[in-house]
Amino acid sequence: MLLLAGAEVELQCRVRENGTVTVSQKATTDAIGNYELSVQGDHEEEICEVVSVSSPSQECNVPFGENKARVLLTQNNGVQGTDRFANPLGYKTTEANPDCKAILQDRKSTRLNSSHKRSS
Repeated sequence: MLLLAGAEVELQCRVRENGTVTVSQKATTDAIGNYELSVQGDHEEEICEVVSVSSPSQECNVPFGENKARVLLTQNNGVQGTDRFANPLGYKTTEANPDCKAILQDRKSTRLNSSHKRSS
C-alpha cells in the first residue's frame, strides 16, 4: 500500500430527513497520508461522512471501493474524548502492475501445497 500525500478529502454532515448540508470542510493529506479536520458542535442527528475528492497522482487516481467513510460526530455515543477516526480511503491504478499476476499465482500455489500436507 502506498501512502498518498496531497490527496484531497472532504467531510460533509447532512440532515437525515432532507439531506441539507450543515458542515462541509476539505483537507489535504500530509506526507504519510493523514489529514486532520476540526468540527465545532454536536452532530448527533446528522449523517457525517468523509469522501476522497481528488488524487495528486496521474497513475493512481481511480477511487477505491465506495470512496467514503461515515464518522459519528457526537459526545452522546459512549466514546470518550473528542478525536474521531474515519476508515481508510484510497485510490487505485487503472491498470494492474504486471508483477501482481505472478505474485498471486505464487501465493495460490503455496496455499494449495500447504493445504494438502498431512500431519503425522
